[in-house]
Amino acid sequence: AELTEQLAQDEELRQENERLRGLLDLKGTYDLDGVAARVVGRSSNAYSQTVTIDVGENDGVDTGLTVMGSTGVVGQVIATTGSTATVRLLTDPGSGAGAIIQSSRAEGVVRGSLDGLLYLEAVDADVVVNVDDLVVTSGLGGSYTRGLLIGRVVKVEGSPGDATRRIVVSPNGTAGALEEVFVVKSPVADDAQGGDQ
Repeated sequence: AELTEQLAQDEELRQENERLRGLLDLKGTYDLDGVAARVVGRSSNAYSQTVTIDVGENDGVDTGLTVMGSTGVVGQVIATTGSTATVRLLTDPGSGAGAIIQSSRAEGVVRGSLDGLLYLEAVDADVVVNVDDLVVTSGLGGSYTRGLLIGRVVKVEGSPGDATRRIVVSPNGTAGALEEVFVVKSPVADDAQGGDQ
């Protein structure tokens, strides 16, 4: 019984180490300044995709800051206390992020939905959008740090010129899967974000 318990603890530590290494890799890739945090609470309301994290104002975390999981943007800080913050996930029906399709540079807005999917909206009807196109934050409107991965196009319903086409983007994380996140305070160097544009 003790051995089984020890193996379970070791596996938990290994998985946590892997997730934290992913966050560190992300921080280095984007040259970001910020703070790592643990998810300590989740909304139980189906209409509200939020998580609570264990950092807040005392750690320099403020409303409006971008929050990333190990594979990219997952949400934004919407409220803080001294020691915690509430993060609205991109999958929340009330969320929205200015976005760019990386290959074509076409702009749009990624919005969450009740079904937990991300939809890329407001893309010009004549823009060709393909499955596997990467979608990154545009930084327009100042709501999210520019140039960070939002997700990948996984489905396009309709064709160019069709005003009713639906573009589905894979989310980087869901409330149930997130355990650790990285709160972006700022890019370390702004020109690092503009260098590959």
